[in-house]
Amino acid sequence: GVGDYAKRYGLLDSDFTWIPNGYALADVIAEPARDHGGPFELIYTGAHGEANSLEALVDAMLLLPEARLSLYGEGPSKASLIARAASNGSSNVVFHDPIPASDVHIPVARADATILSVRNLPELYRYGMSMNKLFEYLAAERPIVFASPISHGAISAGAGIWCEPESPPAVAAAVRELASTSLTQRRKMGATGRRFLEENHDATRLADHLAAVLDRVCRK
Repeated sequence: GVGDYAKRYGLLDSDFTWIPNGYALADVIAEPARDHGGPFELIYTGAHGEANSLEALVDAMLLLPEARLSLYGEGPSKASLIARAASNGSSNVVFHDPIPASDVHIPVARADATILSVRNLPELYRYGMSMNKLFEYLAAERPIVFASPISHGAISAGAGIWCEPESPPAVAAAVRELASTSLTQRRKMGATGRRFLEENHDATRLADHLAAVLDRVCRK
């Protein structure tokens, strides 16, 4: 949405070059998803704060006894989230310490799907969003449940399922929909996400793009 934002200030598409956030894709070798025969494993990694709307995920797990949610990270909301899960009697919600970004792919590889949520603030995200954890999920080739007021290019391309944010029933429905798909289909979704990341956010490609732009500007 950067083009729409720039037009508010009288800029044309030809007036700027947008180079998005990048990801060192070559550093992550994805492991194929497996049929492990246990509960449907969901994973969340990253901040536990107000902006992440994790309360909806914890509450959704009450509706999903057939699934399990593992949360890795830290933040100001973590203590209240642990208390919330305990008061709900949600034995299928497990909290873990934060891990280095370079190691996120390890627990993600053990999951069937990843999950990401934000607050229902469409004005905040009207020009798009860019989250490190989204890149990590895409690199690991796991489908994504995306609870957000707007979708994302990778989700629209087929890398996951969008659902309404801050709504436990909507989150639960999206998880059930994903869990009901075949392992083959989930692998296809994961591969679609990795391909989207490679085509749009691979750091090496973006560096080449930046170099080309600078060369062109210097020649002018």
